[in-house]
Amino acid sequence: MKTILFVAAICALAACSSGGPVKTGPDTYYLTKKSAGCGFSGGEGSKAALLREANDFCAKQGKEIKTLEADAKNGVPFVRCASAEVQFRCVSAAGN
Repeated sequence: MKTILFVAAICALAACSSGGPVKTGPDTYYLTKKSAGCGFSGGEGSKAALLREANDFCAKQGKEIKTLEADAKNGVPFVRCASAEVQFRCVSAAGN
């Protein structure tokens, strides 16, 4: 029981939010996130959260998101946390 509580505490302390977009080129960014649920959750929720964050980031610049790549990995209990990563560009909004 102590082991389970310890693992749960570590997972709760693990960063469940991204560190923000990392610029990888002109108007091109990368986001990554590990799930707080660790091995007991899927990565699709993290991917959706990253896509929302990317969309908000671009919208603040008056631009739209263009997803270049989006991937999610499910967690495996006691092995790895669920995670996701998104590579995107901020492009001029259609009609502007």
